[in-house]
Amino acid sequence: MHAEDDAWFMLCVCTSIVLTIYVSSNVIHLLEPVHCEHAIHIDDALRTLRSGDLLLLSYGDVKGDVARFLCGSWYNHVAVVVEDARARKFVWETDGSGTHMTPLTHSVLPLGVGESLVVRLLDRRVDRARMWAFANRHRNQPYHDDYWICAYKRWFPYMPLHWNRSRNQFCSMMVARMLHHLGVIPEQEDLLPCHFERLVTTDRFSYSPPIYILPTA
Repeated sequence: MHAEDDAWFMLCVCTSIVLTIYVSSNVIHLLEPVHCEHAIHIDDALRTLRSGDLLLLSYGDVKGDVARFLCGSWYNHVAVVVEDARARKFVWETDGSGTHMTPLTHSVLPLGVGESLVVRLLDRRVDRARMWAFANRHRNQPYHDDYWICAYKRWFPYMPLHWNRSRNQFCSMMVARMLHHLGVIPEQEDLLPCHFERLVTTDRFSYSPPIYILPTA
């Protein structure tokens, strides 16, 4: 009987966990997104974006919802625009396939159901060649989604945490390293997607308020 009771208890626990994740992933879509006073159509954004501009994305899957909750942010992914010597635009990001670059039009189009995109524009140009070199030098780095670190940083932001930063290639942390290398932001450790909504920059640079991207013109 004890074995049957233990099995029934474990089944109830597992069912409760699955139901909690399912309900949470649906309820979180009822939350109001970050307010944006400005909006532009995606076609205009593709022409406007340039090196150093930020892309803040919200993906509408369960994994993305968990990341948003743990990070305390409407967004669960951060990427940055880079341009090559011919001014072709790419998105530099870190995701499940590692750190890589994708042509801008292929990366942000099309937006799926439940997905949203916000951009923040840099007020002045960065050294495009230096940025391109950094992006190529850090290609194919492995991605590590240590979500427990995100939870810790959200709930205990002022308590020290000792962990191996060299192995953690979270999307927002890699973007922060690039921006620091270019002198856009001061050195800041363990940045999460939520920090890019109000990013602290150096005196030489500043970012626009968030601009919501409308899917079609």
